[in-house]
Amino acid sequence: MLEKLNGDKERRSKLIEEIVCKSFKIQNELTDRKNWDKYLSQKKFERVMRLARCGEEAAKKASEEFGVEVIRWMPHTPEEHNHFYSIFNPRGMSREQKFEEIRKRIDAVCRAVAIYYRSRPKYHKSLFYG
Repeated sequence: MLEKLNGDKERRSKLIEEIVCKSFKIQNELTDRKNWDKYLSQKKFERVMRLARCGEEAAKKASEEFGVEVIRWMPHTPEEHNHFYSIFNPRGMSREQKFEEIRKRIDAVCRAVAIYYRSRPKYHKSLFYG
């Protein structure tokens, strides 16, 4: 489509801007699991949804294994990877307790990443349009 607009820089620029805006809107919506139903039934989002579900499952397994909450976060480039993190409130904890919580959460996040990279689907094309 863009190739046809090579001579018309203004229309080409406007079309690229529309595509980028729409892409960011979709990516923002996909970061919240509540919005997934809207995309699950659409064939063109099948691969990115598989990737998101894989990340969600990895976070769940690591959370159960280590007894801490591991949270999956999908960045604005979900075709690359998911991110994982874990938080806690250190108020009232001794220095040793804080270090133990940090260690436990680092182990849990590392486990989530390992699970994710072992089980994620491998794709070579764009997750949104290919």
